[in-house]
Amino acid sequence: MITRTVLVKLNDEWATPEGRDSVAAYSARALSEIPGVASADALTPADDASLASWDVMFLVRFESMEAVEPYRIHPLHVSFLEDYLNPKAAIKKAWNWSSGL
Repeated sequence: MITRTVLVKLNDEWATPEGRDSVAAYSARALSEIPGVASADALTPADDASLASWDVMFLVRFESMEAVEPYRIHPLHVSFLEDYLNPKAAIKKAWNWSSGL
């Protein structure tokens, strides 16, 4: 299992409790609908130290690393980024993690 972890710093107008919750809820639904995604969660900071750096974290899970690239270039993902997330995000960082052998 591969977990793609994405950390997002939102633009100021979205970096509010309501904005974070809205982005998280919409993103979890949108990302989970993309082919190849086994599951998708979107989380908001639980403490002040996390909140100081990031506004939302996505955990997108795949059966294998081979499923990540098709997801990244899938039209639903590209549309999610271009039409929804990018206008709201100041910074995005993504990493892939393996849950074991």
